[in-house]
Amino acid sequence: MLDFRPDLSSRDVTWERMEAVAFTPMDARARNQLITVAYGDIADAMATVLGCEDASFCAIGQWASAAIAGYLSVPVPFIRRMVSRPFAFGNRHIFSEVARAQVAFLDTVGAAHQDGADPTEMELAWGRCEDLLRRVAPWPPGTPATARDAQNPSEVAAMVIDPTRRTDNDFMVEGLRSYFQAIGCTDRDQKSRLILRGNVLIAAHEQRQLDSSISLGFRTWVRQITTAWRLLETKYEWHNHRPGARRLALEGRWIAFATQRLVTFEVPWGSVRVGQRVSRDAHSIDLPSDLADVLGLRTALDGQGCRCWADWDQRMAWIIPMMAAVQRNPAWFDGDGRVARPQLSGDIDRYLEARDRRVDALPDPPPAPDSSPIDSETLELLRSRPTNQAQPLFADFPLSAVWKVGRGLAADDVTASFFALMGDVIERRDAITQPGGLLDADTVATARQVFCDNDTSMFMGLLFGSLPDAYSAARGVRVLGSVSDFAVDPFRRAGETARFLLDVLTPPQGAAPGSFEVGGVALDSTIGVRGMHAVVTEQLIAGGWDTSTMGVPVNQEDLLGTMLTFVVGPFSMFERLGVSFTDGQRDAYTRFWCGIAHLLGLPYEVVTVELDGRRRAYTYAEACALMAMIRHRNHAVSLDGVRLTEALLDGIGEGFPRWMDWLPLGMVEAVGAPEVNRYLLLGEGRGRRRAAAMTWAMRSGFASRLLQPAMRRALEAAGDYWLKPFFAIGAGLPFRRTVEQGGRPVIERQVGVGVVNTDLWPTGC
Repeated sequence: MLDFRPDLSSRDVTWERMEAVAFTPMDARARNQLITVAYGDIADAMATVLGCEDASFCAIGQWASAAIAGYLSVPVPFIRRMVSRPFAFGNRHIFSEVARAQVAFLDTVGAAHQDGADPTEMELAWGRCEDLLRRVAPWPPGTPATARDAQNPSEVAAMVIDPTRRTDNDFMVEGLRSYFQAIGCTDRDQKSRLILRGNVLIAAHEQRQLDSSISLGFRTWVRQITTAWRLLETKYEWHNHRPGARRLALEGRWIAFATQRLVTFEVPWGSVRVGQRVSRDAHSIDLPSDLADVLGLRTALDGQGCRCWADWDQRMAWIIPMMAAVQRNPAWFDGDGRVARPQLSGDIDRYLEARDRRVDALPDPPPAPDSSPIDSETLELLRSRPTNQAQPLFADFPLSAVWKVGRGLAADDVTASFFALMGDVIERRDAITQPGGLLDADTVATARQVFCDNDTSMFMGLLFGSLPDAYSAARGVRVLGSVSDFAVDPFRRAGETARFLLDVLTPPQGAAPGSFEVGGVALDSTIGVRGMHAVVTEQLIAGGWDTSTMGVPVNQEDLLGTMLTFVVGPFSMFERLGVSFTDGQRDAYTRFWCGIAHLLGLPYEVVTVELDGRRRAYTYAEACALMAMIRHRNHAVSLDGVRLTEALLDGIGEGFPRWMDWLPLGMVEAVGAPEVNRYLLLGEGRGRRRAAAMTWAMRSGFASRLLQPAMRRALEAAGDYWLKPFFAIGAGLPFRRTVEQGGRPVIERQVGVGVVNTDLWPTGC
């Protein structure tokens, strides 16, 4: 398990520390200061590799990060909130990407250089670094396919088996390649040009990623003031409403004014307005002649003042000459070779002490139940067993081979693997859909009826109870933390969960009541999820996963616990609301999810118990006891659980009005189990007082039999008005589904609408 409390105030340049800085929930201003310090520490480490004559990207970037503090501290409270959030998000998002890449470079190329490696060994070190840079996180399952992908089935199949192939970080890779080339360069001017090229390419990647945040940061407060009547719209709807030409023109004039008068770039010897021309001096470096073509810039690199800071092309046309003018200035380093640091305000130590006190006050894990269908020793054994043990999908594809798919590996091998998985799932389906089976017609019909009659409440129980419960399992949630590109995209996360539930629990029109027919969405989605589990398992194991401590990734205990949260979470919420179900309904719903878990890879013996020589599914009471045992074994505070819950709250917040972003926090604290929520450190800097007041009111209503019906109606009304349409949108977002395309089984990556549409929030004036 990743230590939740690495020393954030240390100077160690490790990804564990950088991840804690980026993702531990904290006040935005505190995070900004820790990010600024971390940039400086990376710059010091990079100086031991590149030397102290040229400032690296992080040496310059720490000053840009410090300037963000001004946007987070706008003196007008109403405007500060609207301006600070997108800038704070951009600051955190780009830091996590840049820090990961820089740490990868230092751990490979930097370490080899410090050890006195010869040129051949340095080339090997760079090869390892490039491999990490291009495959640092799996490709999100919902990444939209391009038109070229759709016309090339074999290429899509390669992406399915290899979700780590990325094409959006070429600037970052080429920038660090220039750093690598600079290490062995003996000509000072040439070395400076190589470092400048690296700085510019990394900056280009950074600024590409910041496009939406910069546009939102400038435009949001103007648009909020000019659309005040949209108070009841959900955040998603407000983000995606199409503004009129006059409003866009007003926003554009404000951005142009702010660019000329307000936006500044800080350096150790002063500040420069981005609207002013870049001045060159004796320290300036000549620009590489091909930079404009490499970046595809349409604006001349003549150092003219920027006119629109929300436009990537114009930003880069100012940033590149600025870097060339300041990179070799001696003021970047002090006499000891340390990088010059910006002055910070605020008391970070006090914040860190308060956070540590909160963690120290956490209770012990919940006690073990008196009885459980599976004991702790057997559950520990299940941690060592992957969910695809019976059909070892991709066992012949170690990570190195998986990454080569599409580069010479036979496409027929990919086809065979997916046909094998589909065949195994269909074989299991045939066995358990017989009369008396886990997914017989009566069981599926009853489960679907329970869901359809209470779909809004089921979704609320899942989001506010089940997912936080799953995130509290410190060992299991490490898998999601390791593949964070698809785990922490909050809107897609909610959409994918909604899509899967709708696929398996909504009966298709005209289909038999209990059917999981071939080609139907229920079976296809189940195959897609299992295929994704198989790929992730093989990747993480081949990448050095700590199986001795964590167990096999996507193991049988974790899948069993996930299945139980889909049952226990919603029904626990129903109990608080005073909603009653018959034992038969609860048991049928439990049996249904036992069947789904079997299709996803759990052995039949794990999802059933023996009675009178026959095996049957768990009852709801047995599921609750087994859930208590799994919580006892696995619940603990972890950075992965904390950051995934924060991302989930962001995603749910898209379904409520923008001035009610504290409401999801209050719902999680009210609906979720208190012993679970303590491990998630909920609500840092997220309107805790308003959320706490709502939590108290909801819990009081839950405790009163007189108020329970009114509480239930209020929750359902809010869900129907805000969340249900939101889920309808989310259900149409990208989700992996097995389909036939060109005669090959592939996982379709549908094109969906993002939370922020650049047509609606244009990146320019």
